[in-house]
Amino acid sequence: MHGPSALQLSPGIPIDDPVREEALIRARNTGKMAATAPVHSAVDPSHPDTLMIFLPLYYGGVIPDTLAARQRNFSGAVFASIQPDLLLASMLDQSGETSATARLRFDDYTDGTLLDIPMATFAESIEPEPVSLQQAQVQLPLFLAGTRWILDITMEPTASRSQRWLPWSILAIGILLSLLGALIIVRLQKARERSMHSATQDRSLRRQAEAALHLRQRAIEASANAILITSATKLGYPVEYVNPAFERMTGYSADEIIGQSLRIMHGSDTEQEGLEELQRILAEQREGQATLRNYHKNGQLYWTRVHIAPVRDETGVVTHFVAAKYDITQARRYRESLEFQAWHDALTQLPNRHALRARLTEAIQNYKPGDPPFWVAFLDLDNFKLMNDSLGHTLGDLALQQIAKRLQETLHDGDMVARRGGDEFVFILFDNAPPRNAVATLSRIMSAITRPLSLNDQRFYPSGSVGIAIHPKDGNDPEILIKHADMAMYQAKQQGRNNYQFFSSALHEQAMERVQLEADLRAALDNNEFELHYQPQLNLHDGEMRSMEALVRWRHPTRGLIPPGSFIPLAEETGLIVRLGEWVLRTACQQIAAWREAGLPPLRVAVNLSARQFNHRDLPIMIRCVLQDNMLDPQQLELEVTESLLVDDVKAASAILERLKRLGVMLSLDDFGTGYSSLAQLKRFPIDILKIDRSFVSDISDSGDTIVRTIIKLAHNLGLTAVAEGVETAEQKAFLKEHGCDVIQGYYISRPLPAEEFETWMRQHYAAS
Repeated sequence: MHGPSALQLSPGIPIDDPVREEALIRARNTGKMAATAPVHSAVDPSHPDTLMIFLPLYYGGVIPDTLAARQRNFSGAVFASIQPDLLLASMLDQSGETSATARLRFDDYTDGTLLDIPMATFAESIEPEPVSLQQAQVQLPLFLAGTRWILDITMEPTASRSQRWLPWSILAIGILLSLLGALIIVRLQKARERSMHSATQDRSLRRQAEAALHLRQRAIEASANAILITSATKLGYPVEYVNPAFERMTGYSADEIIGQSLRIMHGSDTEQEGLEELQRILAEQREGQATLRNYHKNGQLYWTRVHIAPVRDETGVVTHFVAAKYDITQARRYRESLEFQAWHDALTQLPNRHALRARLTEAIQNYKPGDPPFWVAFLDLDNFKLMNDSLGHTLGDLALQQIAKRLQETLHDGDMVARRGGDEFVFILFDNAPPRNAVATLSRIMSAITRPLSLNDQRFYPSGSVGIAIHPKDGNDPEILIKHADMAMYQAKQQGRNNYQFFSSALHEQAMERVQLEADLRAALDNNEFELHYQPQLNLHDGEMRSMEALVRWRHPTRGLIPPGSFIPLAEETGLIVRLGEWVLRTACQQIAAWREAGLPPLRVAVNLSARQFNHRDLPIMIRCVLQDNMLDPQQLELEVTESLLVDDVKAASAILERLKRLGVMLSLDDFGTGYSSLAQLKRFPIDILKIDRSFVSDISDSGDTIVRTIIKLAHNLGLTAVAEGVETAEQKAFLKEHGCDVIQGYYISRPLPAEEFETWMRQHYAAS
């Protein structure tokens, strides 16, 4: 007897032997065991006949309830094979009755059910037919696996022995056969359980594997990044698979790209560092990544980062490459934009000061003895602030953009123009052979600047002043060259603007002197080197002196007395004017208080305010504190502002003047007639005094008398006091008095005097009157 084995049989597919097929189909349809009649061995026909018992298997490990379900879910069978002849011969040999023969005969009978008899009742189920002592044959019916069998035992009669043993021997054999049948059934049942459990596990694992594979496939198909598989063994690494994202990214369908080399994505753009890295990765059959310029099917450029991994078979041989392509075009453009912004001016798109310095450094490093020199030209637009204020900042920016475009168009290859800031531009001009030499280029630059600009239906006529430093004569460092060109540009401004000047050693000396003067100016504030001189103002109506102007002087320890025109502009430029102006205001008020204590009549002192002082937010607070500290009537302080200071921003200037006026001080407008203010603007300012500029007073004997008379009438019509500056002759005094001027000031009365000398002058004046 052979143990149970697994046999797969698909429904509807017959096996070779119809006997086996019938039993297997019967087992499939019933869900129970089914046995065959003795059949010839399929392996060796010379072997004894074999009895086969089948137990069906079903998908899911459960016997279905209906015939149709059993036929549909049938997955195979486990079976056992028995050789009855050998089995019976062995049994009879064991009993010692060698004259007996036994045969198991198929009765071709089945009731469609399995014999389900407990082992304890096997003996009761075997009822041998009566046997007479004269007969030597016994028939025993058996039921096994739903099949009826007849066990025939034949015994030759002998005289020497009684045959009473035969029924008992038959009974024993029958019981033994039944036990063997039961054992077969148990083993088949266990085999089916193991097989079905194993099949269930296999199916579960297979389904899990299929689900995982399906999930990975779905993930690849749904990926937003392009994924492709190429052959690693064929020439050119042809594509074998692409996902939908690849089709969207590249514009090529799967049918168009499969079987093709990915070189189609690069076109003629083969000189790429990323392509060289990609070739190394493929040649070395390793993981890696590369950044590539690719081209869409429509020719549009896009950037990708490609990650590559090799695929190996069970022997370790690389058969394929898997690549994931990420579109980094936006990130690349953003990075390029940041890099552009770092090296270019946002308004004009010209290189900025960082790019200028880098280019200058490169030009200096590449310069060799005998090479032609190159120029560094510093351009500053003339009066651009006035034009910007007139146009407004929006149109002012548009003007800068147009000028920048013009400047760019004047240059030759290798030259450079950069915006340094505001309305300042710096050029690097290489002095090549004509017509590409630096002189010709500079001429084109000057012409381009002065061409009229049409903005907002208005025409403007810009101009520029240019300073030039030449390498290597004027410096061998980027900052020095720019600094020297800047000095030359200021020289061009002083020469009347709209021209260019070359740097010279004299300019360098002036610049060094200016640097030293700035250092001395800072020290002067700490060392108390400044002093005030006072110039009286005479009332023409009664001849009295009730006011004066305080004028600052610098008594330098080595240079002596320095006039205001030599250091006030520098103080204004460096910002020291705020600190200096506060010192002048405090010192003047302290002096008025001191003269009051000395018994002199009440006097009003006029103090000039610079542009920086005027716009300083703490100016009103500081003035209030100074007046309180010295217990002065606010009417004893007069604050002078220039007309040009007010026209820059009329609304803001008017607001500041209102704050000052609320302190109770007097306000005067100095240098009237030189700042282009209109009558409408003048009426908006809460001023008390209108000062006629000395340039008009000096022209009284020529054509200036008309202007002076007009200003005097204008002041009186506005309810203002008219004060004339720079009066130096008796004729000028007479003319001013005749036409109603209120107050005069100038050398005709007195030059500015130090405090002690001014006090003496006042006492003499009061004594004479």
